[in-house]
Amino acid sequence: MNNIEKIELFLNDKKNSFIILPKVSAEIVMVYQLLIQEIVKRNNMNLRKISDYKDIKEITSPSLFGDKQVYMLDTADTKYTSKDLSIIEDKTQKFFVFMNYASYKKNTMKSIQINTYDFKKDMLFFLEDSPVLP
Repeated sequence: MNNIEKIELFLNDKKNSFIILPKVSAEIVMVYQLLIQEIVKRNNMNLRKISDYKDIKEITSPSLFGDKQVYMLDTADTKYTSKDLSIIEDKTQKFFVFMNYASYKKNTMKSIQINTYDFKKDMLFFLEDSPVLP
């Protein structure tokens, strides 16, 4: 299974609420942010990018319209982020967490992972899988 398929399955997963991605480089992070944004849009979900937060509860308030919420976090403080995300009860709220490589390796057994070193294959698969633009 490639990373794009993992992301698609994750968005409909009822057991997992977060997926982690290593920050290999700023350019690769931007590639995955754009890919995730397009996949989320294709699945009729709302995406919020969060660059800094103090309490996970303040950003995870339920939608008044029952929309599925997807959050993208780019964090340096992974110790507290992983702990905060593990207490999320509503598994329909999805989090894509970009973290440094050392923290990514420490969390390999705690969540779904995306190997961002496969960015070329993922971009090619996404472009081949996407509908042709007019």
